[in-house]
Amino acid sequence: MGSVTTAIHEAAPGDEVGIRGPYGRGWPVEEMESMNILLVGGGIGFAPLRPLLLHLLEKRNRYGEIAVCYGTRSPSLLMYRDEFEEWVRRGVGLYLTVDVGEPDWKGNVGVVTTILDKPKLDKAETIVCTCGPPVMIKFVLKKLVELGYSKNNIYASLESKMRCGIGKCGHCHFGSKHVCIDGPVFKYDEMMELPRGISPF
Repeated sequence: MGSVTTAIHEAAPGDEVGIRGPYGRGWPVEEMESMNILLVGGGIGFAPLRPLLLHLLEKRNRYGEIAVCYGTRSPSLLMYRDEFEEWVRRGVGLYLTVDVGEPDWKGNVGVVTTILDKPKLDKAETIVCTCGPPVMIKFVLKKLVELGYSKNNIYASLESKMRCGIGKCGHCHFGSKHVCIDGPVFKYDEMMELPRGISPF
């Protein structure tokens, strides 16, 4: 864990915590209205997708079908397990996979790309949002295109490249782009044009 995560973990009820943001460019929720939504997350990369999912459920009548493909290394690392049943009850197609199964695991074993064909969505009417490790994003984008999803409707959050969040530290600065200012959410075609080191390709 980093210093901020450690400090939050050690905080007690009643402690004050300062929050800044949001900064940069987030998920295109207005553009997503009336479309089907597929969320693809890997590991702790699902954390930035959960608020989006909760927004979609809160404004449920504005969106079409919603599906989630979520993968982790092992079942014990699946986040938000206590919410899965409620998501499914509210009509979310939930598809889970793990890299390594455990004795009581009855679900899919394999990387997240192995379940991308499970949601039966009209690909022409579906927006895909993905977040996770850079190598996962690379292969998810490739698989989505192979499956027939429109490049124009694919977004990825590259927040793993960020540090300060305000364009000052230079950690996410590549060429003329800062992930924290120009992203962290980028459209497929934008990612194709990003400089090496920031692009998942």
